[in-house]
Amino acid sequence: VRTVWTTNFDGVVEDAVAQVFGHVRDLTVVDIDRGDIAAEALAEDRWPLLIKPHGDFRSRRLKNTTAELRAQDDRLRRVL
Repeated sequence: VRTVWTTNFDGVVEDAVAQVFGHVRDLTVVDIDRGDIAAEALAEDRWPLLIKPHGDFRSRRLKNTTAELRAQDDRLRRVL
């Protein structure tokens, strides 16, 4: 799997990558605060790529209500 989109706020995918590869240094993690990073990673074929469109527990802001999701980050929408 090269790209994972998840609504999870936790680090379960990061933990799985660490378990399989022994590290997470090649994993690019994108949340709602860094939508431009997803576009760059795709353009540069950097894998694996983990995208959390609702944010995660480290995000400055989270989006999970209907009103918040209507105004989802345009950059992440284009990447998807």
